[in-house]
Amino acid sequence: MLEVQEGTCLLCNKQNHKTSSGEVRSLSVDHCHDTGKIRGLLCQNCNIGLGHFKDDIPLLRRAIEYLERQMDLKKIKLSDEVLNKAKEYSKGKTYKRSMRGEEGTNIGAIGEYVAKEYLEGFGLAVSDNRGTETATQYDFLVNGKSVEVKTKDRTVPPKSFYECSVPLYNHSHQKPDWFIFLSLYRNDSRYEDAYILGISTYDFIEKEGITVMKGEVDESNGWMCRESCINIPIDKLFGVERLILELNSI
Repeated sequence: MLEVQEGTCLLCNKQNHKTSSGEVRSLSVDHCHDTGKIRGLLCQNCNIGLGHFKDDIPLLRRAIEYLERQMDLKKIKLSDEVLNKAKEYSKGKTYKRSMRGEEGTNIGAIGEYVAKEYLEGFGLAVSDNRGTETATQYDFLVNGKSVEVKTKDRTVPPKSFYECSVPLYNHSHQKPDWFIFLSLYRNDSRYEDAYILGISTYDFIEKEGITVMKGEVDESNGWMCRESCINIPIDKLFGVERLILELNSI
C-alpha cells in the first residue's frame, strides 16, 4: 500500500507529519470504524481530521461549502465607466472562432479593464498590448512581464470547483508570463460584479490542467465542450497577491 501511494498521504500527498515539537510521525493506517476495512495510509493531520468529522459525509460536504463561501476572491462592483469602456472597445469586433461574437469580445474587455485597474491600484505600470502586432500573445505588459486575462460570465457567483479555461487554438502561440482569470456575475443581461479568481503560469496550466476536446461531455455536470481547451479549477490557482508581490519586486 505504501508503494502504491508512493509513500505519501492519500489525501494531502505529504510524506509525513511534523508536530509542533519537531517530532516526525509516519503515515497512519486509516480504516472504516464500522466495517474495519482498511482504506489507505494518511498523515496524522488528515487521519485525525477525518476522525473529528466521524466519517460523516454530509457534514464534510457542509464543511466544504462553508469554506467555499469564505474563498478569498476579489469581488469588484462593476462601474458604468468600466462597462461603457468595454462596450466601446468591443463595438464591431468579433474575433476569429469566437462563440459569442461581439458579446464575447465585450465580456473579455470587461475583464481586461477590471484587471488593468486592479493592478494599477497597486502602483504597477500596465502597458496595453491589445492594439499591437503581438496582441494575440498577451493583453498587457506589467512591469515588464506579459499578462493575459481570461474571463467567463456566469449567472451565479463562482465556486472553487468551477473551471477556468485556456482555448487550445491559442495555446501554441499564447505563452504569457502570467494568466489572470476572472468571472463576471450577470443578472439577466446586466453585468454587476467581477471576481478576480487567481493566477497561473503557462507551465502550471500545462502540468495541472485537463485537456477537453470539442464535443466531449464532462460527466460530472453534463457540460459539452464547444471549443477544445485546457481547464483548471479555481481552487488550483495561485492568489493574485503572488503576482503583485513578484511584479512589485522587479
